[in-house]
Amino acid sequence: TYEPGLLFAMKTRTPKPVYIGVAWYDEAGLHPVRHKMVDVLSVERRRDSNDTMVSDEKTGAFEAAWTLHDGVHYGHLFVRDGPAKINIEFLKSPPGDSWHVRVHGQMDGAKPIEFFVYVVNEGGDALEPELATTDGSWDPQIKSEFEDADGRREGFNLLLRDDHNPLFTVASWQVYGWRSAEGEFLRGTNLRNVHLNAQSCKIDFSGVERLPLLKTGHETHNVMIFRKRYESDFRVELSMRHASHLVAAGPDATAHQRFMADYESLTTCQLTNAFRAREKEVLYQMRQMLIPWTKGIHVNRKLYINRAFRVLSGALGSWGFWHGRYLYLDPSLDASWDEQGKLTRVQSDEQLREAAFDVSAFGAVASRVGSSYGDMTLTGFHLLFIIRWNKEWTKDAIASWLVGAQESNSGFIPHRAILTAASRAFAPPSARYECLTFAAPPTILLALDQLLRSYQGEAADKEFLEFVLPHLRRWRTWFHKTQSSGDNKMSLEALAAAETTNETEKSSPPRYRWRSRDEYRIPSSGMPDYPRPVCPGYHRMEAHVDLFSWVALLSSIISDVELHLGAAETVPKRLWTVWLDTVHWDAANQRYADRAGCPGDSFSPYIGYVNLYPFLLGIIDNKGRALTIVELAKTELMTRYGLMSVSYDSVRAARDAGLRHENRWMGHVWLSANVLMLHALRTKYIGILGDPAGELFKRLRLCMLEISGGSPMMQEAYNPVTGAAESTVSLVGYRVMLLGLLEDSR
Repeated sequence: TYEPGLLFAMKTRTPKPVYIGVAWYDEAGLHPVRHKMVDVLSVERRRDSNDTMVSDEKTGAFEAAWTLHDGVHYGHLFVRDGPAKINIEFLKSPPGDSWHVRVHGQMDGAKPIEFFVYVVNEGGDALEPELATTDGSWDPQIKSEFEDADGRREGFNLLLRDDHNPLFTVASWQVYGWRSAEGEFLRGTNLRNVHLNAQSCKIDFSGVERLPLLKTGHETHNVMIFRKRYESDFRVELSMRHASHLVAAGPDATAHQRFMADYESLTTCQLTNAFRAREKEVLYQMRQMLIPWTKGIHVNRKLYINRAFRVLSGALGSWGFWHGRYLYLDPSLDASWDEQGKLTRVQSDEQLREAAFDVSAFGAVASRVGSSYGDMTLTGFHLLFIIRWNKEWTKDAIASWLVGAQESNSGFIPHRAILTAASRAFAPPSARYECLTFAAPPTILLALDQLLRSYQGEAADKEFLEFVLPHLRRWRTWFHKTQSSGDNKMSLEALAAAETTNETEKSSPPRYRWRSRDEYRIPSSGMPDYPRPVCPGYHRMEAHVDLFSWVALLSSIISDVELHLGAAETVPKRLWTVWLDTVHWDAANQRYADRAGCPGDSFSPYIGYVNLYPFLLGIIDNKGRALTIVELAKTELMTRYGLMSVSYDSVRAARDAGLRHENRWMGHVWLSANVLMLHALRTKYIGILGDPAGELFKRLRLCMLEISGGSPMMQEAYNPVTGAAESTVSLVGYRVMLLGLLEDSR
């Protein structure tokens, strides 16, 4: 897998990973080291202060973007560093036992650079250099071991080769090694200076006398740096392979056999052919997926397909794997905040606790610069489109959050994969800890719902469903316990049993609210300043229709899984539409709405995205109710540029009522919500409603593509009046939404 926050670094998907990456700096010292994306782009942005748009991939003088990436076996990273152009490609073998990286630098008159290859074994195992050649080039070879996720020891070898023109003499590699504590290298190593405890290896071109690189005992090295100066074009090749591989599959497999890697034995021309063959194959597969989506779009088809290549590749290249322990807020403070309906700042680390167990997650990042950690909600949006590209990738990601990150007793799942001190050092303060009772939109359910729609009883899919079912049930229990309104003590199973009996007295249906109320804001809802009126002291009684819809979707998926596996429904799916209508149907205004929680249990008077959520998540089966939602969207929220978050009349009413907001979810056109609407129409409601839904789909898709897809610098939100972007930042994690607008696989 990859480390998105670094310019280029591959790592093992293990609790204590091995990192192999590249970096460089200009010899003149005019620019930051090209290593951490945040260090590079933050400085370059300040120099480009006149830019009206900020991207997490490029500035005026620097760019680092994945031009092609299939997510598994091939990727091409293009870097423009002033006049220099550096292309980094990787190619992984189908079994995953070996991979090859090629770095091709074209200096084009740039000043000389110091180029690095670094190897870091976070598990602490020694990196041992093997015997070098005697031809004066000394292609470094090292070997080491790591422990995989199942506790097995795996050996690996790395060959580093300077594939230079034989007519020119190049400098030998300078090699340094030292022992580093876990996370230390990623947090603060300054590559411009030799590490204080580094031991150097001096190479004699005769190949006879060399100083020993390693010492014995506790002074063995788990970090090695290979450095070389380049002032003209260069090409560096890295070949990594496992020393052996398992003969049999499965966690109990113990038999190994020697593995003979292919890439390191290939000539330069043969390697080039292998790279180009895989590149053509990936491009062909992407075209086959994307070309049908462009039918009916009155824009340049080739332009959109090429842009979709880049968007999908950028998304796949911005995923990562994280392992460690999250911090969480002291539960007593959490309860106090909820009682007051107001959040306060964490004053010290003493108010935080560390999880008692390790978790792991595989997911998407919002940005390779400022938010280079996994985000569960954003991961779910990515999976809506990645499932069309790689079904197994989707299953892997869903399981990593549901199983790998879930607390086994409570069912809590962290929202962000900020699991180490190194990752917390680069995260904003409010993101460095979790609140054990705060929910976030569980968008990974959308991809799971898609998997179930295409379920054909395959053995692998059935095994996957059996694997995740207990964790889905546990997650539903957590939602019901922590997000229920008022003082509801009954379990969902008990509520369902009471509903299905013949008793004349029925229990009250479940009601849910987003915890995290902070006066007029509800940060955990995903729409922090969306207008949700509340009476002082009654916020614990409010009921939010969007959260109800998410819980209903979760429970409906559980029912579908249970039925696919031949089990009885623990909470019948049909009850959720009954409960939805009982709690959230505003008969007077003919729409679904929040309950404000005030005396009298009034409905929210505002019209916006939350009124659409039972439709967006596919909860509504009644044709009449679904048609009502379509008409509401058309008449109240539709603009020339997409569906706005709050209607014009509701914006005025909220301002007249003195309802505070930050002018973000108060009227803007948000890509994410429009993608959900297109997804709901495409996958369910065009089939139920016919032309009314089909017309809305076509109109919404085209107008959103025109404003957001017409520029490679897509943003999250747009002005409903002018269509202008409402942000000066374009992030790779949100640019992938273009695929949701483009998709038309009905």
